[in-house]
Amino acid sequence: MERKSEFYSLSKKSMSLANKYRPKNFDTLIGQEHITGILKAKIKSDKGGHSNYLLFGPR
Repeated sequence: MERKSEFYSLSKKSMSLANKYRPKNFDTLIGQEHITGILKAKIKSDKGGHSNYLLFGPR
């Protein structure tokens, strides 16, 4: 068990800043209300179908 936590702490230290500080949920996004509102509504209304989204660049 100790070995697993040792590996986790090493991988956490070596990850990129973008991955380390990226938002983990919609509530932690700042300044993206127009996008998160649309995505939250779509997720809530989805009836088990699959959706794909491609988000790219600044708006």
